[in-house]
Amino acid sequence: MRKFTQPLACSVFWLLSLLPLFLFTIDGSWPLARELRMQTRAPFPQRITPHVFREVDRWFIDRIGLRLPLVSTGAAIHVGLLQHSTDRRVLIGRDGWLFYTDDGDGSGKNADFRGALRFTDSEIRATGRNLLAMRDTFAACGVRGLVVVAPNKQSIYGEYLNNSGIRPITRLDDLLSRLNAPARVMILDLRVPLRAAKAADPSRLLYFKTDSHWNDLGAFYAYRAIITSLAQSMPVGDLALASLEQYAIDVKPFEAGDLAVNMLSSPGRFKDVQVLLNRKTVSAESRAKLGGQILIVGDSFSAGLSHYFAQNYSVF
Repeated sequence: MRKFTQPLACSVFWLLSLLPLFLFTIDGSWPLARELRMQTRAPFPQRITPHVFREVDRWFIDRIGLRLPLVSTGAAIHVGLLQHSTDRRVLIGRDGWLFYTDDGDGSGKNADFRGALRFTDSEIRATGRNLLAMRDTFAACGVRGLVVVAPNKQSIYGEYLNNSGIRPITRLDDLLSRLNAPARVMILDLRVPLRAAKAADPSRLLYFKTDSHWNDLGAFYAYRAIITSLAQSMPVGDLALASLEQYAIDVKPFEAGDLAVNMLSSPGRFKDVQVLLNRKTVSAESRAKLGGQILIVGDSFSAGLSHYFAQNYSVF
């Protein structure tokens, strides 16, 4: 009997192993992969470069047969069963919180979170000079400038990475303590109002668990801190609109976090919520107070702020 079953088992094994090659370029279908967001297939390299073998490898992997079932099954085993990240750029924290690692962009997010990074003395001095130069340039134009530091998720919800309760000194802490006073006032550290909002109502999340950004509520507290700071030295249209009482809060399930869906190929595997702020009716009196102009230059965190500032400024 073994004379027949052993060759049969080997044949089935090799057939299954080679099936993705036989079905080259055919992604296949898989009910559990319906929400996967697959990246665009890499083109075949058109010229010889130092990275040509890596480009050919990516071209081949993007076209291997049954890609959808393989990706979905791999994520189910590694992420779902073993709780092991399939992407070196993503760390799975406690209670389903996902964080970026230091692998990939060189920003040192977690090294900084551990208090392992510092700016050099020359970098501190250069930062101070640049801030003062910005202040003077803006002042010559009759403009108030403000440098706003958007906290990453580790800065606000670090307990889901490290449950020791100890908050190390980060590069920003070190920078703020070493800048001279005129340069220091140019910087608004949003960690303070966001941590205060979190402590006041821990049940309302300020950041997505499965994305790297703040949600509507976190963006609101950032907006309120910025507009309050600006109002100390310049007119602001109807500051009363920067009140949470002006909004109705709606909490909904959220399954579209980039870290979970795009990077771990695990839609629906991590529970998350979307905290939405719906503005109540703004009175004609408040609209009449709109005025002035504001220019926001920022990264992806600033996208969630613009609709709040539209309440106070007529031109962006």
